Amino acid sequence: MSSFSRLIIGCLCLMLAACGYQLQRYNQLPAEMQLTYLQAGDHHSIFYRQLRRALDDAGVTLTDGPGQATATLVIRNDDTGQRLVTVSAQNQPLEFEVFYEVSFLVRSKDRELLPMQDISVMRDYTYDQTIVLGKRQEEEILREALVRDLVRRVLRSLNSIGNGST
Repeated sequence: MSSFSRLIIGCLCLMLAACGYQLQRYNQLPAEMQLTYLQAGDHHSIFYRQLRRALDDAGVTLTDGPGQATATLVIRNDDTGQRLVTVSAQNQPLEFEVFYEVSFLVRSKDRELLPMQDISVMRDYTYDQTIVLGKRQEEEILREALVRDLVRRVLRSLNSIGNGST
């Protein structure tokens, strides 16, 4: 490697370090959420399971009941599905939209920490009747990606409580 290449790489590394770039982390959750009860109607949805895992990774201790919790994260809506977007001239489906919607709020024993938040994400995918199984798998992959995006957004909202910028 030439000295000029090393100089360029070194300068790029210094610029990257100087710009303040950091990976986004969600360890700035408010102190009230250290013992949290996660209240939801569906404890088996993919969103619920991934949110539990993400909260655990962020250092939140999830309680089995609201009595011992210092905060309650209430999931009011956890809904997913697909909609037909376009059809061909022969009335065959060409494109579908996969969506996932959640609504949640956070409250402590004496006050509401975060008012009701509604988040909806969606992605389109083309449909081909000759590869139905592959398209079904594509739909599931898209749904999992939507859930990861939703969990990140929820954690970002929870992070804003700790920063006082709700």
